[in-house]
Amino acid sequence: MIKDYVFNTKYGWVSVRYSDKGIVSLRLPLLKKPLKCFCKEKVPVGFLKKLKKDFNKYFEGKKIIFEYPLDLENYSGFFKKVWKSLMKIPYGKVISYKRLAEKIGNPNSFRAVGNALAKNPIPVIIPCHRVILSNGKLGGFSAGIKWKKRLLKIEGVS
Repeated sequence: MIKDYVFNTKYGWVSVRYSDKGIVSLRLPLLKKPLKCFCKEKVPVGFLKKLKKDFNKYFEGKKIIFEYPLDLENYSGFFKKVWKSLMKIPYGKVISYKRLAEKIGNPNSFRAVGNALAKNPIPVIIPCHRVILSNGKLGGFSAGIKWKKRLLKIEGVS
């Protein structure tokens, strides 16, 4: 059964969907609390209490290593391989789509890597914002380029 949790941060509301196996999806801050919210602003038990604290610390500029159970069973092996490799990129560092494709052993699959990043259901925890174009430009981001710039700035990447 999928459940929802919403918590507030200095940038707005973060929406988390989770199962008994872990986090299913995460939406970056919305400016106002979603109308369809199945929870109150209370701190639940388990990993969600820590997640809320970690996100608030992260948004304050503190280095946080997000280590949480993830429920990615509905995605292809290729996507999971890309995301697993992506989670090894250190805080405050960036890598190109091409380099990420090389790291997973498919050097010509940089477009497929980009597609996997575009479908990333759990941004920040799976840090697709740390992937840029080979020419140093930012490229895209599922939550919008404004969020990509903000997340990189939080991590000290100019």
